[in-house]
Amino acid sequence: MSVGARDQLHLESNPPRSMKDYLEHCPLESLAQLLESLETALNGSHGPHLEVFYPFDDFWVRSQILVLRRDVFGRATLVTGCNVALEKQRPAGEGPARPTHPPPRNLPEIAVLSTTRNDTSRLMLALNAASDGLWDWNPSTNVIYFSPRYLDMLGYTSDEFPPLSTSWTSKVHPDDYENIVPMQIEFINDPKQGDSFECTYRMRRGDGTWAWILSRGYVTHRDEHGKAVRVVGLHTDV
Repeated sequence: MSVGARDQLHLESNPPRSMKDYLEHCPLESLAQLLESLETALNGSHGPHLEVFYPFDDFWVRSQILVLRRDVFGRATLVTGCNVALEKQRPAGEGPARPTHPPPRNLPEIAVLSTTRNDTSRLMLALNAASDGLWDWNPSTNVIYFSPRYLDMLGYTSDEFPPLSTSWTSKVHPDDYENIVPMQIEFINDPKQGDSFECTYRMRRGDGTWAWILSRGYVTHRDEHGKAVRVVGLHTDV
């Protein structure tokens, strides 16, 4: 990262040493959308050039990204780019910060108006999230967000895999179910189990075959009784 780039992003005293460090400055709520957009450029489905607009610390960033080199599989191996910081202004009264300048109409908008941050969940999402399947679960309602990459990895459409916990539990292999699902329920209900887990099990793909999945989950919020009210994680097809 050049001196000019560090100055634009107010990172003169603590420049990021990796993409993981860089993404720690992005709010959790916008990371899923940002990483999905970056993945389209990295895997070649979008083309060599991408422009995105997203929140970063206390301001907005417009990034122009160019893929310079790819491997034999089409995956990006060398990427360059530049950033422009757009300052935020705080409106009168309560409410989230909003950008001084709206995103240009021709750019994909990554515009979640929040600066809430959680170290554990941001770090988790930075761990190769661009190529893994992201899930975001509210155990109180059993509603889960499954990212497009998550669904594509297993061969389902959003209609075939609705945003409910039963969509996931019904696809777990019968021989793995008792070792996996009750463990995760206990993890949600009991803070003594910690705030992170990792396990491997089989899930049924859309074509009926079985995928071995490495699942990692992190509790980002618990209620006053210690029960998890938000869990985010990644699925990797191993």
